[in-house]
Amino acid sequence: MLKTTKKQGFLFLLIKLILFLGVLYFLYVQLTAFPYQKSDFHVSNWLLLLLGTILVFPNIYMVFLIWKDSLISAGVQFEKRQLNHSFFAGLVTGLLTPNMVGNFIGRVYYFEPKDRTVLIGLTLYGNHAHFVTSLIFGVFSFAMVDRAIWGEYLDVLFWPLLLIVLLGVMIYFFPQLFISKKWKKWKLNELREVLVNNRNLASRFLLYTGVRFVVFSTQFYLILIALGVEPSLELYMNIWFVYFITLSAPSLFLGKLGVKESISIFVLSTLGISPVVILFASLYIWLLNTLAPAMLGLFITKDRKVA
Repeated sequence: MLKTTKKQGFLFLLIKLILFLGVLYFLYVQLTAFPYQKSDFHVSNWLLLLLGTILVFPNIYMVFLIWKDSLISAGVQFEKRQLNHSFFAGLVTGLLTPNMVGNFIGRVYYFEPKDRTVLIGLTLYGNHAHFVTSLIFGVFSFAMVDRAIWGEYLDVLFWPLLLIVLLGVMIYFFPQLFISKKWKKWKLNELREVLVNNRNLASRFLLYTGVRFVVFSTQFYLILIALGVEPSLELYMNIWFVYFITLSAPSLFLGKLGVKESISIFVLSTLGISPVVILFASLYIWLLNTLAPAMLGLFITKDRKVA
């Protein structure tokens, strides 16, 4: 049984590696398909680059507030050091798992086993809030992008997308319909009670994730402008469109490294932006919002003592 599990794990890793190499090759094709000159890449506004960099702090803070609210709603007692360590540990384990959903692994390590089921559930609920927010912004961006370019996709995907949004919103706002009171296994009934007794948790999570979505979209926007791209509402809506498509793409290694970059070039190059500029901006955002906080988390949590 153990050998079979190891073989399956190795096969899964091999498939991910092959797909990742495929994504890198696709990126190479995208970059070489456009003529590139050194003048295409330059920082024309260092102040905007700095502002886009600073926005990493409110971005990460919104995620922190979701975790803090989760602990308070679950009635779990915690120390400030325990709160901070568990949060940053979640950033580390999230980076190493598909679609960042493994953030609960690092978080619950710092709490008693009796509290872990509810905390895992609330973490996944917070992740679902990000999903619902991205869908809502994505639908709006669908209505704003250039129909001459994306019209065929919009006509085919609009109604299925709307159905997914409605289902996602229903699950999010009415979790009690999907979690039975009788589900005492793994204490799921306790998770249900926490969600039912904290009705305003859903709106608070959506507020945090909505602010965060606007923040990292604005980061991308500011960094592109700092690199010489002309500012416009069309550019901003296409950035929302990028994040919507990225939402449905699979995660391979280190978050969605390579995947988001390829999608960004696919979408934003239709606006006449150099793929090299898009690639740099996307990688810089990944470095700021994903890798740097996880590296900081490794440093903070190297001392496992929280008392």
